[in-house]
Amino acid sequence: MLQAIAVAVTGINAQATTDAKIINPDYDSSGSLTFSVRSVELTDSSTVLNVDIYSRKGSWINLSPDCYLSGEVTGSRYPLTGAKGIHPGENHTFGDSTYLEASLCFEPLIPADSIVSFIEPEGWNVIGLKLQDRRDGHIATHVSGTVNDYPDCSWLVLLEAGKDFRTSKNRLIPVRNGEFSFDIYSDAPIVYELSPGIEILSGSWSNGRFFSDGNSVEINITPEGCTLTDCDGHTSELKSLEEHYSAFLSRKTISERIRRDMLIDSIGEDAWTHPEVKQLNETIKESIHNVREEWLDTIAPLKNLPALYMLISNIYYDSAATKSLEVFSQNYSDTLTDHPYHKFLCEMVKEGQIVPGNKFIDFTAPDPEGNHIRISDVIKGKIAVIDLWASWCGPCRRHSISMIPLYEKYHDRGFEIIGVARENGNVDAMLRAIKNDGYLWPNLVELNDSARIWAKYGAGNAGGKIILVDREGTILEVDPDISRIEEILIRELGD
Repeated sequence: MLQAIAVAVTGINAQATTDAKIINPDYDSSGSLTFSVRSVELTDSSTVLNVDIYSRKGSWINLSPDCYLSGEVTGSRYPLTGAKGIHPGENHTFGDSTYLEASLCFEPLIPADSIVSFIEPEGWNVIGLKLQDRRDGHIATHVSGTVNDYPDCSWLVLLEAGKDFRTSKNRLIPVRNGEFSFDIYSDAPIVYELSPGIEILSGSWSNGRFFSDGNSVEINITPEGCTLTDCDGHTSELKSLEEHYSAFLSRKTISERIRRDMLIDSIGEDAWTHPEVKQLNETIKESIHNVREEWLDTIAPLKNLPALYMLISNIYYDSAATKSLEVFSQNYSDTLTDHPYHKFLCEMVKEGQIVPGNKFIDFTAPDPEGNHIRISDVIKGKIAVIDLWASWCGPCRRHSISMIPLYEKYHDRGFEIIGVARENGNVDAMLRAIKNDGYLWPNLVELNDSARIWAKYGAGNAGGKIILVDREGTILEVDPDISRIEEILIRELGD
């Protein structure tokens, strides 16, 4: 195998001409935050993917020699014929650098396959690579910046604000010699977030937010956070609003946060699970909700796009943000009506909030076989749980597993569960999770946030959600624990 790879690498170096080179090709979805296709070179003799692979220092990766390209039109499979910068099948350990640049050579494509997918058995899949050098969207926004005192920050993750990087399309931005630069093309000015990739791998991150409105943006990134150093237009207005809100929030919650931090210091180990700390966290959460609602009085009369974004952001993070919809209806119903944010909020007003006493939001989604099912048809006339979960969400799956005994005991008496898995790219991981965990109820899938089901349920940035509804579809509880669900089932269906 190594001899074959060595020959193929020589072939890459010996290419005399490139018929076409697509820089930063667009794609439909990617299952990885550490693997990015930088460019694709097409010739009569080969197809070369120039890729960036990222990780933590001291960790290792292994590219499978069985990776291949799959043609969307013809269904043809194009095997790997060689590599440069990495040895497929061998472990590569990251030393002083957190990134690796490599070239992967495949057989030449049939001309009809202008869209291909990169398939790697260990999960570095890039689905729907578009091999035309074109840009979607008529608004071009240039973003550049510097990274200082942050040697591990060799890549950034770009994502539409309000989306989740685990399920939504993202773009990896390389940082080289402390600098980065890229362009965004969009049909409407929307907010994007830029975060250090190394932070996302660690489970926490800071965001630099900006509008794709055609104005250039400059951002400075340090271990302390992301700072917009030069911006105009909507981004400048949003920056000012967020700074005022951050100061407002800090003033309103500082005493509770200080009490919690002092209590954590005094308790020491396992402090976050201590009942008093948990109670303080609930108090802080309620305070933040109240501050958000109070802040709405500030942005209600502005009637501009940054304020509209802050309304929708409130809903992303707080499923009980009823006042956001009231402010929208009263102040923005005839403002910015063509913008996607306006259209989304109109849907939310029509469908209502996910709070006890309201009706659940009905929707249609596919099952793993592609059959579209309306959840009202599944749960009609039953006490039911709508279980928003995901294969990648450990707490979601533990909660779902804990409902299996309830389902077995009460299903024949009129209790139903319907799961909706939030997945990226395909249903493979979902099917494995269902098999491993033993779910007995029907499950639908939300691929790549295509229907924004989780956002509509106020779980856009949450780790799942449980909604318990009665026979008429009225919400009884939001995120009840197992004992509370069983208490209601005993009341409604008998022990």
